Amino acid sequence: LKGRHWEIRDSQGNVAGSVPKGSPGVIGKTPTLQPGQSFEYHSGVELPTANGSMAGSFQMVVLDGERTEDAEYGAEIDSFDALVGPFVLRGVA
Repeated sequence: LKGRHWEIRDSQGNVAGSVPKGSPGVIGKTPTLQPGQSFEYHSGVELPTANGSMAGSFQMVVLDGERTEDAEYGAEIDSFDALVGPFVLRGVA
């Protein structure tokens, strides 16, 4: 996981925050995931309304798996955006 992009909107549709595409990693980490592995993280945002939504993407790379002197997990052989469709944000009661 190399980067991310998010657009956060309040319940009126106004942009309340964003993370530009290509911002490095998530919460200061750029995890390398093997097949079947997952990575979970938590973060937050203050909204001017009780609810909102966010959507964006994670920028991912595929590594060749060959360890070398310069790269512990190998060379980048492909890249893709893992799109995340809009989902609801609800305020804490």
